[in-house]
Amino acid sequence: MSLAFHKNKIFIFAFIYLLIFNSHATNLENEEYHFNLKDIIIKQIKALKSGDKNLAFSFASPNIKNKFANANNFYSMVKEFYPQIYNSKKYIFGDTIQNNNNKYIQIVKFYENEIHTSTAVYFFVKTESNIWKIDGVVIKNVETNKI
Repeated sequence: MSLAFHKNKIFIFAFIYLLIFNSHATNLENEEYHFNLKDIIIKQIKALKSGDKNLAFSFASPNIKNKFANANNFYSMVKEFYPQIYNSKKYIFGDTIQNNNNKYIQIVKFYENEIHTSTAVYFFVKTESNIWKIDGVVIKNVETNKI
């Protein structure tokens, strides 16, 4: 099966997760820490684009750090499998959602030439040190009717 099929399957799983586990979800538009989550994403994207692998990796959760072992592996993975993020010229933040289990999700829309090309779902966890970290990203390309 193709990589696109697996990405679509993961994206669908993420939204099912949102629907099932967020039956009492709270939209966090007015909460102060909402901006902290956005700031983490902005800083990680800037670090990725500038080639600062260690800084980009520092925003990853312990779970993600264990999966990729080091900043070089993480950076290579992002460049290869998340070009929508790595090559993005513009992105706009959507909703921030908190579910009953204190899991936080940030929606981000990515654009190319002013056209919405993909939507990312960022998953956040709070570490034992009480610091927010990115615990995964699922991205879905938007179907366009380009000629």
